[in-house]
Amino acid sequence: MGYGPLETVRLVSLSLARNAIAAGIVLTFVRAIGEFGATMMVAYNPRTMPTRIEVLRISRGLEAIVPIALALLAITIVVVVIVQLLVGVPRRH
Repeated sequence: MGYGPLETVRLVSLSLARNAIAAGIVLTFVRAIGEFGATMMVAYNPRTMPTRIEVLRISRGLEAIVPIALALLAITIVVVVIVQLLVGVPRRH
């Protein structure tokens, strides 16, 4: 139809793979948040959010983790909303 290779990839391939790419982004994000066990076993240095939450909970109690937990919850909600806006609702044919 006169499109070059880049336009074909953008208009056809990426359009068809849009849902799979969005699912991969969400699964990667969830996996990254859930990396608590491996981080705690290998390196106790609190460099990830889940590890930081656990260290604060142990050292200062539940009140200390509320701001971090709310920030993590807000980030998660924003990512889910963005993915829903990008992907949209599946349509039945």
